[in-house]
Amino acid sequence: MDVQMPELDGFEATRRIRAAEQALGRRRTPIIAMTAHAMKGDRERCLQAGMDGYISKPVRAPELSKTIAQFAQIDSAECGCDILERDTALPLSDSQVGHAPDRDTSIGPERQKAASQSESLIDWNVGLASVGGDRELLLSVVSAALEEWPRLVTQLHDALLRHDDTTVRRVFHTLKNAFRTLGAKQAGELAERLEISDRTHEFSASSVAELVEAVQRVTGELEAFVGDPQRV
Repeated sequence: MDVQMPELDGFEATRRIRAAEQALGRRRTPIIAMTAHAMKGDRERCLQAGMDGYISKPVRAPELSKTIAQFAQIDSAECGCDILERDTALPLSDSQVGHAPDRDTSIGPERQKAASQSESLIDWNVGLASVGGDRELLLSVVSAALEEWPRLVTQLHDALLRHDDTTVRRVFHTLKNAFRTLGAKQAGELAERLEISDRTHEFSASSVAELVEAVQRVTGELEAFVGDPQRV
């Protein structure tokens, strides 16, 4: 259950599901909270709303698989959770990317050097690890980002003109998570700083322009990947 959703957030959605289950005598459906926040008290708030488990973004495969296995009605090996944990384990930090022994989920030394020389905004090791080294899946994620981001930038500009703080923060939140998933750390940090600002209606033109520029630069690298998925 994604906690931060527009109109109906994860807390209220969970409360309604629990109320319906109780009213209709249905079996309790396991609900795992998924939130970009990892602050003290978040887990307790999720459990109080009726959720059963809690994971924070960016989602890491070992944590996800263990949490799913806790509530699966079948053996973890049968549901594939053990495979998920073994083959797509993500590191504890973005700089320590792990991969399966028989699967190449990293960039070779020569490509790492080239990426460094071109000041790449994306750590493709992180992007690949987030999808378990599956380049085809990464291509789908990248393609979705390329389709969505222009709309998000338009929404951002419109929302700033209307002083619509809710939409502004939602755009920042969406971009932040997308950047982190793809390994665009600096761009993600920029989006996060804007998201947590208390005065969204007073953003300087330069701060918004910096984020839009980051979107454009990361977009350029994503487009290059789509043109040659084997480049990473």
